[in-house]
Amino acid sequence: MTVAKLEYRKVCARWVPQMLTQEHKEHRMKVCRDLLNQYEAEGDSFLDHIITVDETWCHHCEPESKPQSVEWRHVNSPSKKKFKMLPAAGKVMCTIFWDRKGVILLDYLEPGQTINCDCYIAMLTKLKAQISRVRPEKKTVFLLQHVTARPHTSLKTTEHIVNLGWTVIPHPPYSLDLTPSDFHLSGR
Repeated sequence: MTVAKLEYRKVCARWVPQMLTQEHKEHRMKVCRDLLNQYEAEGDSFLDHIITVDETWCHHCEPESKPQSVEWRHVNSPSKKKFKMLPAAGKVMCTIFWDRKGVILLDYLEPGQTINCDCYIAMLTKLKAQISRVRPEKKTVFLLQHVTARPHTSLKTTEHIVNLGWTVIPHPPYSLDLTPSDFHLSGR
């Protein structure tokens, strides 16, 4: 008897970097309901005030994938050579702030530098200046949505956000493979 007749097939488990607990799922539902209720009460003006932030690694060299390198060739044409490149040859952390109209600020760290609360506070200060340039219609009401990483939630950062007059809206717990910004902004 063949495998096809038994209707079995080989499948790989999907790698998920973080497993949500039942408590995480319930908290996620509560946060999402609260945000939806706020949207229903305020309409599109609620969305106009949200600024979201995410960090991603940018490689110095993004090698072309095999499907990207496909091109039409005549049978007698010489074959194209592709040399192996290592994407980890160099990378920097890129922090992206955006709203529903698009990207407001891109901030790149120096190679080897990581985000700490002082670095994040400096980015928020740059963001405030950039908002007045690229979104002059945004007055002073900002709803900042960021993950609960330590640099984002430290006491020093929280005090700075309050001094800027901004409000932080909750970010629901998520499994990192579900981050919409990773697909929307960096095309992964």
